[in-house]
Amino acid sequence: MDNLSNELPFHLWLSEVHIKDESKIKLLTYFGDPSKLFFAKDDELKALLEVGFINNSEAERLFAAKKQSDIYSPYLAMTKKGIRILPLSSPEYPEKLRSIPGPPAYLFVEGLLPSMSKKYVAIIGTRVASSYGRKAAEYFGFELAKKGIGIISGMARGIDGLAQRAALRAGGQSFGILGCGVDICYPNQNRDLYDSLKEKGGLISPFPPGTKPQPYLFPERNRIISGLSDAVLVAEARLKSGSKITVDFALEQGRDVFAVPGRITDPMSTGTNDLIKQGASIADSIDSILEVLLEGSVPAGLSPAELTERKLEALRDELPYEQFGIVNVLEDMPMGLDEIYKEARKENPSLSVSRLRSLLTELCIDGYVTDEGGGFARCF
Repeated sequence: MDNLSNELPFHLWLSEVHIKDESKIKLLTYFGDPSKLFFAKDDELKALLEVGFINNSEAERLFAAKKQSDIYSPYLAMTKKGIRILPLSSPEYPEKLRSIPGPPAYLFVEGLLPSMSKKYVAIIGTRVASSYGRKAAEYFGFELAKKGIGIISGMARGIDGLAQRAALRAGGQSFGILGCGVDICYPNQNRDLYDSLKEKGGLISPFPPGTKPQPYLFPERNRIISGLSDAVLVAEARLKSGSKITVDFALEQGRDVFAVPGRITDPMSTGTNDLIKQGASIADSIDSILEVLLEGSVPAGLSPAELTERKLEALRDELPYEQFGIVNVLEDMPMGLDEIYKEARKENPSLSVSRLRSLLTELCIDGYVTDEGGGFARCF
């Protein structure tokens, strides 16, 4: 095991101590790793208290937590559930989130993590959507996913769940950011979505497993939704919607904000119309989002073929050999299984049909390939 793996049980211990993330990060910086904090003498913590490194309540909670006798059993129980912990120092920790003001000290993940090579849009809005709002959420979730854009949301009732289900139906990738532990499905009526996200995307939370949903936890969850995204889209919201909390975080983090316009007489659209009045970009089609989201990503004078070649070169280092071989033969128009098999075997003669099917499934789940029903196409 490497040093980080040896430290993870102690990271889980520290994550469960009720002190500010800022203080946890300061303590980790000071001690180097959490095991040294756990085994530190009381006098050393008292010295940190005296110089204002931690406050009285934090010191008391640390003293109490250091009495824990079994560090390893909770960690083993967590990993048996398929949950992993990512400290801020982990190379797996999403770079977008690391760069926001006050990044969370820890993330808990079940499933995949957002890829650094993909763009992500957070689709958020009311929990009680109108027919218009439902159609907007499903339209943007589905069509953006077909273009290879990942969808991030909070797995809530209404707009969140509608957009995420639509993205998965399109063969795309989606991530649910939770205001509770990733081992808790909230709301329970979205159990189907919860299970699908574990298989076709991921569940992410800044809170340790077992943390029950509480109203005061959701602002932090909203901050992570915007932090992991390149843009935030409000599909439908009333004037005093909680979605504005996420929008405020997005603006603070330098993310683009979009809103779906609605009828001026419709109270369900007063929030989105107000966002547009305040400067949010109008989302009247996926092109209105893609134009902003992909702006600057295409060098001037680059032909579509040259752009594709550049993307393939980037994926060559990111994907395993077999998976890259499949992506490399696909086109932006659907290809049948027989045609893909014939072309892929030129570079990989040992490839079987069953293995090809398995690889295509993996690539669809990861968002590199889309299943069009009659064939498969790459997502770029």
